[in-house]
Amino acid sequence: MSSLKWDNTPDFFFLRRMGFMPATMETWNALYRRLEIVIPPAAVPLPKPTNAALDRYEAETGSKLPRSYRQFVKVFGPGSLCEWFRICVPGYADRKMIDLREYDRGTHEGDDLFSEIYGQPELVQRLVFFSHTFGGDIIGWDPESRSKEEALDYMIYGLPRTERHIVKVADSFPKFIEGVLRGTALKNICYATKEKMRQCFQTCVVRSGKKR
Repeated sequence: MSSLKWDNTPDFFFLRRMGFMPATMETWNALYRRLEIVIPPAAVPLPKPTNAALDRYEAETGSKLPRSYRQFVKVFGPGSLCEWFRICVPGYADRKMIDLREYDRGTHEGDDLFSEIYGQPELVQRLVFFSHTFGGDIIGWDPESRSKEEALDYMIYGLPRTERHIVKVADSFPKFIEGVLRGTALKNICYATKEKMRQCFQTCVVRSGKKR
Protein backbone atom coordinates (compact mmCIF):
# COMPACT_ATOMS: atom_id res chain seq x y z
CA MET A 1 0.00 0.00 0.00
CA SER A 2 2.90 2.40 0.49
CA SER A 3 3.29 2.56 -3.29
CA LEU A 4 -0.21 3.95 -3.83
CA LYS A 5 -0.44 7.54 -5.01
CA TRP A 6 -3.58 9.27 -3.82
CA ASP A 7 -5.39 11.47 -6.32
CA ASN A 8 -8.51 13.62 -6.41
CA THR A 9 -11.00 10.85 -7.10
CA PRO A 10 -14.19 11.01 -4.99
CA ASP A 11 -13.75 9.88 -1.39
CA PHE A 12 -13.54 6.11 -0.90
CA PHE A 13 -13.79 5.36 -4.64
CA PHE A 14 -9.98 5.16 -4.81
CA LEU A 15 -10.37 1.87 -2.95
CA ARG A 16 -12.58 0.47 -5.70
CA ARG A 17 -10.27 1.69 -8.43
CA MET A 18 -7.22 0.21 -6.73
CA GLY A 19 -8.93 -3.16 -6.39
CA PHE A 20 -9.57 -3.15 -2.64
CA MET A 21 -13.27 -3.96 -2.91
CA PRO A 22 -14.82 -6.12 -1.51
CA ALA A 23 -13.48 -4.63 1.67
CA THR A 24 -10.49 -6.19 3.43
CA MET A 25 -8.32 -5.18 6.37
CA GLU A 26 -6.08 -3.45 3.83
CA THR A 27 -9.07 -1.41 2.67
CA TRP A 28 -9.71 -0.08 6.14
CA ASN A 29 -6.03 0.49 6.92
CA ALA A 30 -5.74 2.50 3.69
CA LEU A 31 -8.83 4.51 4.58
CA TYR A 32 -7.51 5.15 8.10
CA ARG A 33 -4.32 6.60 6.63
CA ARG A 34 -6.30 8.78 4.24
CA LEU A 35 -8.72 10.30 6.77
CA GLU A 36 -8.01 13.02 9.30
CA ILE A 37 -7.94 11.26 12.68
CA VAL A 38 -9.22 13.64 15.35
CA ILE A 39 -8.04 13.15 18.93
CA PRO A 40 -8.57 16.05 21.36
CA PRO A 41 -5.44 17.50 23.02
CA ALA A 42 -4.25 15.66 26.13
CA ALA A 43 -6.71 12.84 25.42
CA VAL A 44 -5.99 9.12 25.28
CA PRO A 45 -7.96 7.10 22.70
CA LEU A 46 -10.00 4.19 23.94
CA PRO A 47 -8.26 0.89 23.13
CA LYS A 48 -9.35 -0.84 19.95
CA PRO A 49 -11.71 -3.81 20.44
CA THR A 50 -10.13 -7.23 20.78
CA ASN A 51 -11.10 -10.34 18.83
CA ALA A 52 -12.22 -11.77 22.17
CA ALA A 53 -14.66 -8.89 22.71
CA LEU A 54 -16.09 -9.26 19.21
CA ASP A 55 -16.36 -13.04 19.58
CA ARG A 56 -18.00 -12.63 22.99
CA TYR A 57 -20.64 -10.35 21.50
CA GLU A 58 -21.48 -12.96 18.85
CA ALA A 59 -21.60 -15.78 21.39
CA GLU A 60 -23.78 -13.88 23.84
CA THR A 61 -26.22 -12.46 21.28
CA GLY A 62 -26.23 -15.35 18.79
CA SER A 63 -25.81 -12.75 16.05
CA LYS A 64 -22.91 -12.66 13.59
CA LEU A 65 -21.25 -9.31 13.04
CA PRO A 66 -20.76 -8.28 9.42
CA ARG A 67 -17.26 -9.30 8.38
CA SER A 68 -16.42 -5.85 7.03
CA TYR A 69 -17.70 -4.22 10.23
CA ARG A 70 -15.40 -6.45 12.32
CA GLN A 71 -12.47 -5.39 10.16
CA PHE A 72 -13.41 -1.71 10.31
CA VAL A 73 -13.74 -1.51 14.09
CA LYS A 74 -10.45 -3.35 14.65
CA VAL A 75 -8.75 -0.57 12.67
CA PHE A 76 -10.76 2.45 13.84
CA GLY A 77 -12.30 1.50 17.18
CA PRO A 78 -15.39 3.40 18.39
CA GLY A 79 -15.87 6.96 17.21
CA SER A 80 -17.61 9.37 14.88
CA LEU A 81 -17.23 9.47 11.10
CA CYS A 82 -17.43 12.79 9.24
CA GLU A 83 -18.69 14.55 12.40
CA TRP A 84 -22.13 12.98 11.90
CA PHE A 85 -22.26 9.23 12.44
CA ARG A 86 -21.25 7.59 15.74
CA ILE A 87 -20.13 3.97 15.21
CA CYS A 88 -20.80 1.70 18.21
CA VAL A 89 -18.48 -1.21 18.98
CA PRO A 90 -18.63 -4.24 21.32
CA GLY A 91 -16.40 -4.27 24.38
CA TYR A 92 -17.28 -1.03 26.19
CA ALA A 93 -20.18 -2.08 28.41
CA ASP A 94 -19.86 0.94 30.71
CA ARG A 95 -20.36 3.30 27.74
CA LYS A 96 -24.00 2.91 26.73
CA MET A 97 -23.77 5.24 23.73
CA ILE A 98 -20.58 3.57 22.49
CA ASP A 99 -20.95 -0.15 23.27
CA LEU A 100 -22.82 -1.96 20.49
CA ARG A 101 -24.80 -4.31 22.70
CA GLU A 102 -25.76 -1.64 25.23
CA TYR A 103 -26.73 0.90 22.59
CA ASP A 104 -28.73 -1.65 20.60
CA ARG A 105 -30.49 -2.98 23.71
CA GLY A 106 -31.32 0.49 25.00
CA THR A 107 -32.61 1.62 21.62
CA HIS A 108 -34.85 -1.43 21.27
CA GLU A 109 -36.66 -0.39 24.41
CA GLY A 110 -38.46 1.99 22.08
CA ASP A 111 -39.61 -0.70 19.63
CA ASP A 112 -43.32 -0.16 20.31
CA LEU A 113 -43.01 3.55 19.62
CA PHE A 114 -40.80 2.96 16.58
CA SER A 115 -43.32 0.50 15.17
CA GLU A 116 -46.10 3.01 15.68
CA ILE A 117 -44.14 5.75 13.95
CA TYR A 118 -42.42 3.82 11.18
CA GLY A 119 -44.53 0.70 10.72
CA GLN A 120 -42.78 -2.58 9.80
CA PRO A 121 -42.59 -3.87 13.41
CA GLU A 122 -40.85 -7.11 12.39
CA LEU A 123 -38.05 -5.20 10.68
CA VAL A 124 -37.74 -2.80 13.61
CA GLN A 125 -37.31 -5.73 16.00
CA ARG A 126 -34.70 -7.44 13.78
CA LEU A 127 -32.45 -4.45 13.24
CA VAL A 128 -29.15 -4.32 15.09
CA PHE A 129 -28.68 -0.64 15.85
CA PHE A 130 -24.98 0.11 15.46
CA SER A 131 -24.91 3.80 14.61
CA HIS A 132 -26.70 7.05 15.24
CA THR A 133 -26.35 10.58 13.96
CA PHE A 134 -25.97 13.67 16.05
CA GLY A 135 -29.30 14.74 14.59
CA GLY A 136 -31.07 11.84 16.31
CA ASP A 137 -31.38 9.35 13.44
CA ILE A 138 -30.83 5.65 14.14
CA ILE A 139 -29.03 3.21 11.84
CA GLY A 140 -29.11 -0.60 11.94
CA TRP A 141 -28.36 -3.67 9.87
CA ASP A 142 -30.88 -6.44 9.24
CA PRO A 143 -29.32 -9.88 9.89
CA GLU A 144 -32.00 -11.50 7.73
CA SER A 145 -31.24 -9.34 4.68
CA ARG A 146 -27.92 -10.56 3.34
CA SER A 147 -25.94 -8.26 1.08
CA LYS A 148 -25.36 -9.44 -2.47
CA GLU A 149 -22.09 -7.51 -2.64
CA GLU A 150 -20.16 -8.63 0.45
CA ALA A 151 -19.69 -12.01 2.12
CA LEU A 152 -21.36 -12.10 5.55
CA ASP A 153 -22.80 -8.61 5.33
CA TYR A 154 -26.27 -7.14 5.68
CA MET A 155 -28.56 -4.47 4.29
CA ILE A 156 -28.54 -1.29 6.36
CA TYR A 157 -31.63 0.77 7.22
CA GLY A 158 -32.31 4.05 8.93
CA LEU A 159 -35.03 5.43 11.20
CA PRO A 160 -35.00 9.12 10.24
CA ARG A 161 -35.92 11.54 12.97
CA THR A 162 -37.87 13.76 10.56
CA GLU A 163 -39.80 11.06 8.64
CA ARG A 164 -42.36 8.38 9.40
CA HIS A 165 -40.97 5.53 7.32
CA ILE A 166 -37.89 3.31 7.41
CA VAL A 167 -35.36 4.05 4.67
CA LYS A 168 -32.67 1.87 3.12
CA VAL A 169 -29.31 3.51 3.73
CA ALA A 170 -26.91 1.06 2.07
CA ASP A 171 -26.59 -2.45 0.62
CA SER A 172 -23.68 -3.36 2.92
CA PHE A 173 -21.42 -1.96 5.62
CA PRO A 174 -18.71 -0.81 3.14
CA LYS A 175 -21.42 0.91 1.12
CA PHE A 176 -22.60 2.60 4.31
CA ILE A 177 -19.10 3.94 5.02
CA GLU A 178 -18.78 5.07 1.42
CA GLY A 179 -22.16 6.78 1.68
CA VAL A 180 -21.16 8.61 4.86
CA LEU A 181 -17.97 9.89 3.23
CA ARG A 182 -19.77 11.03 0.09
CA GLY A 183 -22.77 12.51 1.90
CA THR A 184 -25.29 10.14 0.30
CA ALA A 185 -26.01 8.41 3.63
CA LEU A 186 -27.25 11.72 5.02
CA LYS A 187 -29.42 12.23 1.95
CA ASN A 188 -30.81 8.70 2.30
CA ILE A 189 -31.99 9.55 5.82
CA CYS A 190 -33.62 12.68 4.46
CA TYR A 191 -31.09 15.44 5.09
CA ALA A 192 -30.81 17.93 2.25
CA THR A 193 -27.22 19.13 2.22
CA LYS A 194 -24.77 20.11 -0.49
CA GLU A 195 -21.87 20.57 1.90
CA LYS A 196 -18.90 18.27 1.45
CA MET A 197 -18.48 15.94 4.39
CA ARG A 198 -15.39 16.56 6.48
CA GLN A 199 -13.22 13.52 5.80
CA CYS A 200 -12.39 12.67 9.39
CA PHE A 201 -12.83 10.13 12.16
CA GLN A 202 -13.06 11.36 15.75
CA THR A 203 -11.89 8.67 18.14
CA CYS A 204 -13.68 8.06 21.43
CA VAL A 205 -11.25 8.81 24.22
CA VAL A 206 -10.35 8.49 27.87
CA ARG A 207 -9.38 11.91 29.23
CA SER A 208 -6.97 12.28 32.19
CA GLY A 209 -7.54 8.66 33.11
CA LYS A 210 -11.30 9.16 33.44
CA LYS A 211 -13.96 8.03 31.01
CA ARG A 212 -15.61 10.88 29.20
